[in-house]
Amino acid sequence: MDRDWARLAEAIRQARATRGWRQIDLADAAGVTESTIQNLEAGTRTYTRLPQSLKAIERALGWAPGSAVSIVDGGDPTPLSSPEQAPGSVLPVDIPLRVRQELQQGHVVDTEVVDLSRPGSKSTVLVLWKKGDSASAVTAEEVAEWTRIQRAVRGIPDGDTPAT
Repeated sequence: MDRDWARLAEAIRQARATRGWRQIDLADAAGVTESTIQNLEAGTRTYTRLPQSLKAIERALGWAPGSAVSIVDGGDPTPLSSPEQAPGSVLPVDIPLRVRQELQQGHVVDTEVVDLSRPGSKSTVLVLWKKGDSASAVTAEEVAEWTRIQRAVRGIPDGDTPAT
């Protein structure tokens, strides 16, 4: 069966336009180059196998894995199963697309907010500890590494007791 790459190109273009995204916005959300999006949206290239970048593009567009294959084979994309999984659905719009996409994937185990402000400034850094799978147990080694990272971000040398 011949795959319809023009059909996939149109589906990507429409999904991107529905979100009000430019090609660069989709590229940022998916973590791919703008030229990757341009090539896919051109729909003129015939691929012998699906580009690896399609997995990330599916996620960025809120499509379930395998949606691109379904489209090129004549079907439709399958939306992700819950609205919380769709990029941007639960996060403020002022968060960059690439950060929103990263936050939508995996499981947040813990966070650390570090005040970097000088007098008159309100700068902070947010550090997230994420795991790819919420079902996987947190190991003692991971906790030790997270503690080391927290101490380093706060400027606490190893072995010192943090001030409360």
